[in-house]
Amino acid sequence: MGELRFDYQGSVVMRTMILLAAMMVALGANAQETEPVRIEIPWGNSWLLTGGGPGQDDAPAPFLPADAVIRNSGNAVYVRVMDAAGMIQLRGFGLDDRGEATVRVDEGERLLVDAVGGDTRIAVRYERPKPEAPDAVPSVAFNLMNSGLTSIALEIPGAMNPNLSPKSRSAVRLDYGQEIRFKGRVLFTVGPDLEPGTDLDVRALIRAQD
Repeated sequence: MGELRFDYQGSVVMRTMILLAAMMVALGANAQETEPVRIEIPWGNSWLLTGGGPGQDDAPAPFLPADAVIRNSGNAVYVRVMDAAGMIQLRGFGLDDRGEATVRVDEGERLLVDAVGGDTRIAVRYERPKPEAPDAVPSVAFNLMNSGLTSIALEIPGAMNPNLSPKSRSAVRLDYGQEIRFKGRVLFTVGPDLEPGTDLDVRALIRAQD
């Protein structure tokens, strides 16, 4: 009888634990944003935040698609979104110390952060993408391209402050009217004349103003 009673109680406990776990998963799936996860990345290393699966991700997103909000509090990093195989870069940009940026991560994509400037510390949290309101400001997706051999630190007020690596291409989506600045001066203002998917050569814009 003792063994039967123990099994019964154990079954009740196990069912309770499973139920609690299911409730926690459901709550995470329904949350609009997650608490920040803080990660230290040694210089020269790449950290897989989400997209690899259990045992591989250091900050797995509980829902997809998601907007990953990354804040850097150490040396420079490079943020990149790769395809499921980790072979093709879909989006990417540099982020300096105390920089913060948001990048979209969809189902079947991997989000990685590379420590390119030294040992660093980041914090990442996930938000559900906000649906566009009917009267939302139009936007366009295009690429910021650095055709030169040195990095370019840009200012995109209200959006991000990306650091474009040499010979790189970074995908962005910006609203019409958004200014792109370099050293305080306006390089470019996004408008309806910019075709989706355009490679905007930032180095050429800087040279044109010099």
